[in-house]
Amino acid sequence: MDYFQSLYKSNDNFKGYVDRCAKAHGENVENTLQRLTVQNVGRYYVECERDKVQTKTVITAGCGGAE
Repeated sequence: MDYFQSLYKSNDNFKGYVDRCAKAHGENVENTLQRLTVQNVGRYYVECERDKVQTKTVITAGCGGAE
C-alpha cells in the first residue's frame, strides 16, 4: 500500500485520477488507493513513464566562429 501512496504523492496524473475517483465514490484517498482498479491504473502510469523515450540532442557543428 505504501507503493501507491508514494505514487499518489509523486505522479500528478495518478493523483488526479485518485482524487476524481475518491470524490465520485464519496470516500477518502486511503480507501480509494485500496481499490484494485485504481492500483491497476497506477501501474499503467508507471509503465507509461518507463516507456517514454528520453533523448538529449547535442549539436556539435556550429555556423562558424569559435566553440
